[in-house]
Amino acid sequence: EIDATLEELRASNEELYATNEELVDLNSKLYDAQKEIDATLEELRLSNEELYSLNKELEKYQNELEALVTERTEELKASELKYRYVIEKSPIGIFQRTLEGQYVFFNDALIKEFECDTKEEFLDRYNLSTKRWTHKEKLAEFNELLLKHGEVHNFEVESRLLDGKTIWSALYIQRDSETSLLNGFSIDITERKNAERAVIAAKEKAEESEARYKML
Repeated sequence: EIDATLEELRASNEELYATNEELVDLNSKLYDAQKEIDATLEELRLSNEELYSLNKELEKYQNELEALVTERTEELKASELKYRYVIEKSPIGIFQRTLEGQYVFFNDALIKEFECDTKEEFLDRYNLSTKRWTHKEKLAEFNELLLKHGEVHNFEVESRLLDGKTIWSALYIQRDSETSLLNGFSIDITERKNAERAVIAAKEKAEESEARYKML
């Protein structure tokens, strides 16, 4: 019985020894795993510090960019106001309109050229080319030239006002290839055309008088 008991104890000790070996091996693996975890945590800490630093740099550049955009925007607004004032108060009619003749923008000189007091009055009376142009065939000719060349220079147009009076304009227009809108100038040449007509009428009258004199 004693021998059997001793044999059992020996077997138990061998099992305990094997178990202890397993525990030692497991503890070693746990230690290695802990080292790997610590190393990963350190990398993450460094990554977080780098990320924080990058975020601070990005915030700095973003603030600088916003300040620059604000500055440039204010400069553009000031420049736009300056040139808008020049355009609005120019003695020459300046406008932007569609090919069909509807105005998108026009200045005070164009309103005055058509003897209107306000923009609303001008739009109500003369917003379409068909309302303005005395000779509709000239409108077809104008559109054909514009579509063919993309621009028209010194194209003389006679327009009839609501009171029956006619005015003359010399148009200088360029077609925007992207928007198809027409950007142009309108110069009032009514006085010149009236003077030319007066010269022609005087010449015809003189020739008629000369012809009558010769018949005497």
